[in-house]
Amino acid sequence: MNAVRSNRHAVALAFIAALSTTMSVPAAEYVDTVPLTLLQGLFAGPSGGGLRAYSEFPERFPDIVIPPGFIVVGSIDMGNSMRVVMQTERERDEALGMLSEILSSAGFSDVQTVADRAPTGFVTQEAQSRRVLCRDDLGYLTVAFTEQAGLNLISLSTSSAMLSSGAPVCGGMSNSGGVFFNLSATTIQDLAQHMPVMNIPAAANQSPQPFLGSGGSSASGGTVETSSTFTSDMTVPQLYRHFADQIGSQGWALDSEGAGELTGSGNWIKIVEDDMYLHGSFTIVQNSPSTFAIRFRLTTLDPGL
Repeated sequence: MNAVRSNRHAVALAFIAALSTTMSVPAAEYVDTVPLTLLQGLFAGPSGGGLRAYSEFPERFPDIVIPPGFIVVGSIDMGNSMRVVMQTERERDEALGMLSEILSSAGFSDVQTVADRAPTGFVTQEAQSRRVLCRDDLGYLTVAFTEQAGLNLISLSTSSAMLSSGAPVCGGMSNSGGVFFNLSATTIQDLAQHMPVMNIPAAANQSPQPFLGSGGSSASGGTVETSSTFTSDMTVPQLYRHFADQIGSQGWALDSEGAGELTGSGNWIKIVEDDMYLHGSFTIVQNSPSTFAIRFRLTTLDPGL
């Protein structure tokens, strides 16, 4: 009996030792070369369009000149979208400025320059490291700057669906700082310029979104609306106060407000001119333990009020 117990004890110890050995082996991190099959599994779209990786620009990518001080790391073509990654020693503003100038000479227009206005609406730190350009025959092209592991990386992203559509898109709905508006409607432009700038807190982690980012907006008649989603460890009352203080500091007079555990809202009034009264409505909703949806709706009021 003692021999049986001793044998079982030895087997148990051997099993625990083997399990400990298995669990203590660290995962091997890819440092230089990454298998193509891994990239295909991570980035291939659900439609099964496949993925192709290149050492230079994809065959279908718009032709541009590589600026001095930039090295092409590689690119991927995911069927419905393409992305090129470059490395540079230049700092963010210089790198984005040089690429914007080169893309401008290739016929692209900076969306914000087309709008001829400063950023408004919900603004993140990520937005300051990104440029959105457009060319009617190709669509939108996003240039993004990131710092990873001590490297300055630039990505150029575009949608092949837009590349093949041939439809003029730059004269339609445009995006800058999270606000959309119709460039052909002067009244909407006049209204959109009064949208307050609301910085998403630095502690918040913007949910990664490809190309044009998270959220969106609409504009029609006398209304402009912008929205966004983000993650944060702050509470609704804390986040509501963060945004409300920013709105109030930009010339908006508070009319009513309230913030509970999961939702918050506030209404502001702003008199721009004797004939232009504005109403701003801000709402915040907690969708999950760490996810929040925010919206600001700007509407013109009858000046006779």
